Amino acid sequence: MSDVPPLSAGAVTRLTYATGFALLIGVAGVMWPKLGLPAALVTLITLASGGLRPPRLKPWGIAAAVITSIAMLRFVVTEAVPGVIQGGNTAASNSAASRLRQIVFAEDVMRQRGFVDPDGDHVGSAGLLGELAGVSPLRGVRALSPALLSHGFGPYHDTKQGPAAQSGAYLFMVCLPTLQGGWTAQPGAALDEEAAERRFLAYAWPMSAGGPRPTYVIDQHEALRVSENVAGGELRFVGPFHPPECDVALTDPSFVAWRGKAPRASLPGDTP
Repeated sequence: MSDVPPLSAGAVTRLTYATGFALLIGVAGVMWPKLGLPAALVTLITLASGGLRPPRLKPWGIAAAVITSIAMLRFVVTEAVPGVIQGGNTAASNSAASRLRQIVFAEDVMRQRGFVDPDGDHVGSAGLLGELAGVSPLRGVRALSPALLSHGFGPYHDTKQGPAAQSGAYLFMVCLPTLQGGWTAQPGAALDEEAAERRFLAYAWPMSAGGPRPTYVIDQHEALRVSENVAGGELRFVGPFHPPECDVALTDPSFVAWRGKAPRASLPGDTP
């Protein structure tokens, strides 16, 4: 014999309305997945309050539980999982922007310390990424020790523009002006050292199509710009086989200021 007291007529009436509401919001959750979570909460409270006890309500309570389970599954598939992925991609993009700033700080030291100063004016030229990280000799002569960049950059991948270092979900590359008037990231190229005292471009683009999409570029004035990096529904720049051209950010209007950030007005060591 059960020790559970019978429900009063008023309690049965309240459970009838609650079960009906749970069934209704469950159906709404199937149609609109964002309602899946509140539907699950309502159904759980209703069943915990005794929604399955009255014999005539039990089939409706079971139906509400089944429908709400479907609604919750749709919520997970269409809302929760994409939200987690988007959050991860946003974090990766923010990390890429932070990494580019690290490159700017390293280039500032190159300029101030004059590690590459063929004209002897005490203003150093910018370095390529491998030179800044100490993994390749500075202008083919000697490696920087200690390196100006942490060892968080790597492994390195060959691209048609030059070596690119992977960090997280992004590839990174530094481009410098050449004597022919172009830009390159290739070690050993004929660089315009005078122009490199005042100009460089550093890129970050996605390592794979399954990760974050934006491509970033930053210059000597810490002007950080971003491109949505999509053309015809596909990524323009992705992986080591499809890097951005070194000069693309100079002419491509898809690169816009990241979060409205303004560039700095002068370079370290400039006289007022």
